[in-house]
Amino acid sequence: MEEGDLDRTEPFDVDFAPDDLHTADISGGPPYAIQAPNPGVDGIVLCEIHQTTFVNYLRTVMRFGGMGGLSPVKRHEHEVLPVPADVLTLAAELEDF
Repeated sequence: MEEGDLDRTEPFDVDFAPDDLHTADISGGPPYAIQAPNPGVDGIVLCEIHQTTFVNYLRTVMRFGGMGGLSPVKRHEHEVLPVPADVLTLAAELEDF
């Protein structure tokens, strides 16, 4: 293997979204990621409060109109936020999967 080549035998993280604090424009932690290669079909999302799989993470986000940070989970030292009616209206129009 030459210098700069990827070692494909070691697992690595695939980042796909900033954490909830970064999306709120607050300095936060590491981005959400899944590990690859992954022996399962649906990998666990790393560094995310729901501690769930990628597909369930997407379902949670869509349930809140694309704003998964509004799901009723106590995060950090912040209290649970009320979900705005407009977000619930938008979410109701999205297809379940």
